[in-house]
Amino acid sequence: LEDWYRTTDIWIFEGVDGRDYAITGSKVSGGFAFFYDVTDPSAITKIDSLQVDARTINDVKASPDGRYAVLSREGATNRRDGLVILDMADPRNPRVAALYDEGITGGVHNMLAENDYLYALSNGDKYVIIDVTDIYDPKYLSEYNHPDSRLHDVWVQNGLAYSSEWGTGVVVVGVGAGKWGGSIENPTFVTNVPYPVGRTHAAFPYYSASADKFYLFLGDEIMGRGDQAWRGTGLNRVPPQGGTPVAFSGYIHVIDFTDPMNPKDVARYEVSEFGTHNSWVEDD
Repeated sequence: LEDWYRTTDIWIFEGVDGRDYAITGSKVSGGFAFFYDVTDPSAITKIDSLQVDARTINDVKASPDGRYAVLSREGATNRRDGLVILDMADPRNPRVAALYDEGITGGVHNMLAENDYLYALSNGDKYVIIDVTDIYDPKYLSEYNHPDSRLHDVWVQNGLAYSSEWGTGVVVVGVGAGKWGGSIENPTFVTNVPYPVGRTHAAFPYYSASADKFYLFLGDEIMGRGDQAWRGTGLNRVPPQGGTPVAFSGYIHVIDFTDPMNPKDVARYEVSEFGTHNSWVEDD
């Protein structure tokens, strides 16, 4: 299987045994997820695989404490996609703890795992917040659905949820942020950061210690290469019917979000002819 499956997502985490592990998902490959020991990056070892009822495992996450992992499902045979929660008490031997689909039967493209709460996108329309204090008995808590908007991703930091909602830009919701209102049981709209490009695919919130500012790093997802200079390089997968390869373009946009009520567009960075899609920021 490893010779042909297409990786969808990767997540690196520290297991409860103190070693470092990776999980990968697979696209239209029979619902397989793969598990690796990456403690020594020069000697990565595949330790296990797990198959669930899905065509695609589109997103994989692990909780910060390493207690559980979660696989998103698209294309389940019973058409109730939802997600699969894994017990990672033994990181070298992941086991299914629960299947969950309440409010998310239409497919889960992305998720964000905290220790006690899990945020799961539902069919690109809203995100559902699930109590995973007991991973064997997950419970629906609440949800947030921004009016007349579709979303692709959600990230949570310091009691604020940042959802990337294409033409709507970034929607910021209080899920326990003190002065901004809202709670995990009652998510409350705080503000919206519209972006004229209209393709907000992912937002990474990050506090810069050196600058003493809080930033959002936004990634575009502009698809297609039909009118671009490198349209014929063959560097991306060519559609089965032939023609122009599927590709992406766009920028990383840097937003000074220190004052949520007064966001400032301060910089952007382009990966020429290839775009940005997702990003990660660490250690300034």
